Amino acid sequence: MQFKRKISSGLKWIASRRDARGGVLLYHRIDEPDLDPFNLCVSPENFEKQLAVIAESGKALSLHEFMERKNRDQLDRGSVCLTFDDGYLDVLTNALPLLEKYEIPATLFVTTGNLGKAFWWDRLASLVYPEGALPSTLFLEPAQSPAITIKGLSRKAIYKLLYPILRSSSATGREAIFSSLAKQLPDENRIEPQRCASADEIGKVASHSLLSIGAHTVTHSRLSSLDYPAQLREMSDSIDTLSAITGSKIDTFSYPFGLEGRDFDKLTLKAAKEAGIRYGFAADLNAVTPHTDDLAVPRLWVHNKAENAVRLPLQLWTGTSFRPPVSLAS
Repeated sequence: MQFKRKISSGLKWIASRRDARGGVLLYHRIDEPDLDPFNLCVSPENFEKQLAVIAESGKALSLHEFMERKNRDQLDRGSVCLTFDDGYLDVLTNALPLLEKYEIPATLFVTTGNLGKAFWWDRLASLVYPEGALPSTLFLEPAQSPAITIKGLSRKAIYKLLYPILRSSSATGREAIFSSLAKQLPDENRIEPQRCASADEIGKVASHSLLSIGAHTVTHSRLSSLDYPAQLREMSDSIDTLSAITGSKIDTFSYPFGLEGRDFDKLTLKAAKEAGIRYGFAADLNAVTPHTDDLAVPRLWVHNKAENAVRLPLQLWTGTSFRPPVSLAS
């Protein structure tokens, strides 16, 4: 029975490739930081090699043009669209100059509650990972009992232990935990976490011909964990803030964490429609077809490797051959 299910799934996957037209690439950061616990970063060197492959194909499109062609059933097989989630500053400082060099458009989805600030998971890494003597136990708040034992744990293990606790905490509770941890963990070798772009920095690139801005909620919450009014506020408030910053109506959105059925659901899609979102982007791994839901567009994660990090996934998911460039542009 299990073998038959695998055969059936395989046949469905092959059939779906016949309809595949293009791929929306998902990036987060372009940098080589000292700390990257979730491997969100692609180095500028590898990003340039990836852009060279995309430029060679001649099929890179802006987000709106990509989706409009999809809806007219005019999206060429192998078409590519670049997106960046979260709103990190290094997208503007490191990625944008390379996008300009290769004349490739992209969209940056911004979490408005973090404008000019570091995300909590990066702040946690900056507390946990630096070298120095660690205590045997940690108190997440002064009145907590019992303490959390961390003796003998690696820093990676400590991070994995604390991450779900902070993720499930309210914003106020999270700040209380950070205040407590900062007093207990060594501070002599702490690394300043990378921050997101500020409102002023976003405003300065708002009219850039190659970079468009989309929304990514206010607090980067898992939307499916919120009730309908809260989901709608997360979307509408982030859209309103970015519309005011850019001077243009924002109608594109990406769902935090991004897996359909886990991180966003049917109620989320209803809220997206009410919020005036035209195109919504997920993190589910798949190609775009003429039948793709405009509010649940899948994407292809890009990893920190050279040109094959985009060439091979695009070939696999869209069935199009992407030739490696003869050499990088000078």
